[in-house]
Amino acid sequence: MKYRKIILYILISYSLSYTLDFISYSLYSTYSGYEVVMLQMVWGFIRMYIPFIASYVVISLYTPYSFRMKFKEYINLGNKAVVWFLTAPALIYIPLFITIFSSKYLLTIDLLQYILKPVEEFPISPDIIILITFIGGYIAALSINSIYALGEEVGWRGFLFEELYDRSNIIYSGVIIGLIWGFWHTPIILLPARNMLMSLGVLALYIIWIIPVALVMNVMRLWGDSILPAISLHGAINALWGITNVVNYFEDFGNYVKIYLIGIFAWLLTFIVLYFLYLRYTE
Repeated sequence: MKYRKIILYILISYSLSYTLDFISYSLYSTYSGYEVVMLQMVWGFIRMYIPFIASYVVISLYTPYSFRMKFKEYINLGNKAVVWFLTAPALIYIPLFITIFSSKYLLTIDLLQYILKPVEEFPISPDIIILITFIGGYIAALSINSIYALGEEVGWRGFLFEELYDRSNIIYSGVIIGLIWGFWHTPIILLPARNMLMSLGVLALYIIWIIPVALVMNVMRLWGDSILPAISLHGAINALWGITNVVNYFEDFGNYVKIYLIGIFAWLLTFIVLYFLYLRYTE
């Protein structure tokens, strides 16, 4: 029964998301300017709530509980959940700074310069612009990005986590959720492809990267006893992790791969430290 529920969840979330992606991508050429931005915002919001819809259908069909009751369990609003919701976005700075500084000193690629290029004519100190970017990302993580991320996290850290988590093996649930979560993004990477072989390589890197991210999210789910910390951390990733993807892989695939590998290591290290602290202070 457990695997039947998971398979149905995957079928619903993948089929609806992939269909939406193909429709949206086909419409891009018919719009321009702000219309494209609006289309992307609407597409992103609907897509991120498809795991929510899939969870609703599976829970309604296969469990004796109402979705409303399960949703309350996933949120589990309490002091611990709220505290972790407010602090979880700060975790992004660990793998982010590791990736930024490692890229600069190992690859001589200054990722922060890509933030400054669009505003280099502004009479503002580069340090102030970078500070505003990081603070703004944190604020976005707790506000608009959390509204978006809620839809996904009901599925990934709510329904799927509850189905797959085994206290004796957190890695198992993290890897499986990471794989399902990663392949769910397939059309986003492959539809705009100018070089399919390179894009398939990027997809493989993305799926490998998202597994340690899922492991970190699982720890936050456990520590907060709620999906709220995962929601705000997800919001922070969407707000700030794009800084590490500024190198165009069509133009410099070698360095793109190296930066991605550093990011994978940074998230894996973050998981190891975070899980050690979780065991140390909760067992």
